[in-house]
Amino acid sequence: MGNENTRSIPIRVIKDYDWVYFEKIVRELHRRVNFTLRFTGFTGEIWQSNGKMIPRYM
Repeated sequence: MGNENTRSIPIRVIKDYDWVYFEKIVRELHRRVNFTLRFTGFTGEIWQSNGKMIPRYM
């Protein structure tokens, strides 16, 4: 345990978005589901709501 590989299954790809909409989606997903959210392609980007860097995993 802990070193097990997991599978990643994209549930949605959002191509056209604004940051406020994206944050709402992420917050709601994080609230409703019991799995890890992994962000790719957001290196150096920050959340608009709090100015913190977007983490790799949430």
